[in-house]
Amino acid sequence: MESQNRKGFKIAALMNFIRKILPFLILFCSLFIASCNTTGKNLNENIYEADYLPLDEGAFIYILTEAKKTQAILEALNLIPVNDKQFLRILDKTQTALIAVYSENQKLYQVTAYGKYPSSSARFALAMSRDWKRTRTKDTREVYWHSKRDYFSIAVNKRQANVLIGSSLPAGTGREITADSPFYTKPGIKPPEGFDNFRKNTIFSCWIVNPANTINKYIAEADLPFEIPADQFFISLDEDLHSGRYLMHMRFDFSSVSQAKGISSMMGIARNHYQPVISMSGIDLLMNILFTNIPFQKDNSLTITSVLGADRIALLLKLFAI
Repeated sequence: MESQNRKGFKIAALMNFIRKILPFLILFCSLFIASCNTTGKNLNENIYEADYLPLDEGAFIYILTEAKKTQAILEALNLIPVNDKQFLRILDKTQTALIAVYSENQKLYQVTAYGKYPSSSARFALAMSRDWKRTRTKDTREVYWHSKRDYFSIAVNKRQANVLIGSSLPAGTGREITADSPFYTKPGIKPPEGFDNFRKNTIFSCWIVNPANTINKYIAEADLPFEIPADQFFISLDEDLHSGRYLMHMRFDFSSVSQAKGISSMMGIARNHYQPVISMSGIDLLMNILFTNIPFQKDNSLTITSVLGADRIALLLKLFAI
């Protein structure tokens, strides 16, 4: 009888101990599972592995950027001229942003951003604001918020925010959904050949659509008898730890190896006669980069490398419809 009482006491003590530590076990398991979910695979790795990017077609320039590491550049570009506090709080949580610029004549952007967003509180704050109206897309009935006053829309969940800045996307983007919807039309935009390898391990990358027309227009405005018939034009940035600035790589792809070699030779001749401009506009900066640096040729591409500060990079990017 005494042994049974002892056994019952031990069982009761064990159960009491389990009840006491159970909340801590649950908390520990929750934290462990959460850490596994966030550390096993990079949050944005699936973006870069995708064949298509979550943006619509028809833009002048497409940008991929690590927002925190390029914050100075994004601020200098003033890509999102919005002072709404709720909107800015959401953007402050952004880790990676994909941006498409659709118009040369007005600010018209589409943004797909990834981060860790307080989606419930954000939606509540938007609902409490008079400037925001809750609405849905016509086809899929997806929910987003629209500010008619500032001409932009946003949809947000815990991991992703879709933003449209401007009244609507222009004709030719293939969109079949609501004009002010921030959602892209699936499957999205396919990056040009060679871009995926070019932008790997960079903190900023972009490609310019129909680059020859744009670049040659600026070369003509600089009164230089020269043209660059590039099929593709990419820009990427890395952090330059020595100077605290950015290491910029500018790559031109041509139709053949011989054409790339010929352009490189012509750029060498132009470099011998070009006088760098100290007080620079965006065009002057572009000409300085093109004709004071020696391009590196690999196959049918030429790459020019330069070290620039955030203000200079923003000045350069503003040439391309930003």
